[in-house]
Amino acid sequence: MSSTKLVCIALVSLVFGQAYLVASEETIAVCPTNFTQVADKCLLVDGSWRNFYEADRHCRSLNAELLSISNPTEFNVINEWLPIIAPYQPEFWTSGNKLGGTSDYYWQSTGRKAIYLPWQAGQPTPTTGDCLILLANVTMTAEGTTLSEHRLSVRNCTKWVPHVCEAPLQIFKTQLCLNTTAFFEAKVADKCLLVDGSWKNFYESDRHCRSLNAGLLSISNPTEFNIINEWLPIIAPYQPEFWTSGNKLGGTSDYYWQSTGQKALYLPWSAGQPTATAGDCLTLMANVTMTPEEAILSVHRLTVKPCTQWARHTCQAPLQIFKTQLCLNTTAFFEAKIPL
Repeated sequence: MSSTKLVCIALVSLVFGQAYLVASEETIAVCPTNFTQVADKCLLVDGSWRNFYEADRHCRSLNAELLSISNPTEFNVINEWLPIIAPYQPEFWTSGNKLGGTSDYYWQSTGRKAIYLPWQAGQPTPTTGDCLILLANVTMTAEGTTLSEHRLSVRNCTKWVPHVCEAPLQIFKTQLCLNTTAFFEAKVADKCLLVDGSWKNFYESDRHCRSLNAGLLSISNPTEFNIINEWLPIIAPYQPEFWTSGNKLGGTSDYYWQSTGQKALYLPWSAGQPTATAGDCLTLMANVTMTPEEAILSVHRLTVKPCTQWARHTCQAPLQIFKTQLCLNTTAFFEAKIPL
């Protein structure tokens, strides 16, 4: 018997030049490998001891983020799950923080202000630090160790703690629209880039990109660097400086791309850089030459800056790859090859 069958799917509408290919509404939700579905997201506990910045980079290297908490229902389900998966761990990094001088807490993983904050008794204590952990009180008895419910507590971002990564459920639908909305302002090399002209510090810029399901710019190799430098003068001709995701936050001696969690191996520095005492974060910066006719910008190269400085920024997102295999195309129907 054939291992595949042919399914006919009707093309039901064509509106303003946009085609919609519609099938059934049945969906399948799965988590990435090693992640567990908890509420409506996928979670992974990592027991290694890292500071906030290292924990964030580790989650990003898994195409995930540090934990955020949206509402009481999600909070309760997480607290039911943690004692099962990590019964003796009293604290875990979340993505909550007020880095960058903001008075409010934000979930770095989503870029959104933290509205629901289930605090431990006596919290928050802002002088303790800028980052948030989930902390359980520990009670020692003759019978064993008992942990209370995990609740939010303020910690110094350089403290070493295990962490929880989160990733969205992977939703597979049998309904597919052919006018998929693209994030990108431009395809540059093998990624999609967007320039944002608003002035933000590094932390705010990172949150903004993540709110778009993207990350701050990283640079992988000379070819990509050259293409980015060809594109920037076209899309932002008079802008000399943009935040990248490069940083050495958390006390590391090496620079990392926060957007990927990977160590930065290719670093096209500006002349005289890096100046480690200038800060911990990296911008792409061009030298400006003023002439009677115009302002001329040099090639944008990496420069060390304080993470609280204001600059514009560039977000990056991966190319969305869609593979379509069509068996038959008639006027009214598409016939698609779908595995049984």
